[in-house]
Formats: sequence, structure tokens, C-alpha cells
Amino acid sequence: EQSFALGVWLMNQRSSYRRGTLDAVCQVQLESTGVDWDRCTSAFKRALKLILAYKDREGHVDVPRMHVEQGSALGKWLGNQRCTYRRGMLDADRQAQLERTGVAWDPRDLAFNRALKLVLDYKDREGHADVPDKYVEQE
Repeated sequence: EQSFALGVWLMNQRSSYRRGTLDAVCQVQLESTGVDWDRCTSAFKRALKLILAYKDREGHVDVPRMHVEQGSALGKWLGNQRCTYRRGMLDADRQAQLERTGVAWDPRDLAFNRALKLVLDYKDREGHADVPDKYVEQE
């Protein structure tokens, strides 16, 4: 079986697109497959899908820093997005997309809100919020 350096080939197509030398028919065909010309955009979209998959499975987006999702360092990526946000350099559209998934810019806020919800759930179930010190809530 013969190998083909598909990643290099696509990188060359992207370069041709940026230079304006990519044939229009080729451009349309590649776009119809879902190719993004900007690698940063495609990486962001891919990570956003992974965050949504994580949220569907775990019920939250408090992704641990070292978490890897489908081979992608999702926790580190999210930490980088938070850092970019704090520096005031995160694109407003990307910020809005992340906020719609439930991402908190300060993970301590997210952890507090998750715990507060558990206290409220406990209160609804038990009639009070006097949670015993050794009580563990199943999420």
C-alpha cells in the first residue's frame, strides 16, 4: 500500500489559496468537503466540538487542565483560550461561542457555581442546606 502526505498536500492548497493562485474549481471542491482555509479557525471549530462532546458526557465544561479528548489536549487548549481572554486578545466571536457552551473565564467561578447548584439540589431534596461535613454528592 502506498502512502500519501495528505497533510502536506492540503497545506500546499491552503498556501495557494492565500496567494490567490488556487484554481477556482479546486477551491470550490475543497470547500465542499468542509476545508477551512484558516487552520486556526478549523482548530477552534474542532476544539469547540470536543468541548460540546465533553459537556454532553460530563454535564459541564469544567475540563481538567490535563484532560485529553479524542487525542486532543482539550484542557490545555481551554486554558490557553482563558489566558488569551484575560490578555484581551480573544476574538469576540470565539468568546461568544465559548460562553454559549458554558465556559467560565475564571474556573473558580465555574467550580463555585457547580457546588452551589449541588447545595440547592440538596436543599430541595432534604428541606435544608445543613450539609453534613462528610457528605458526598453524586453528580
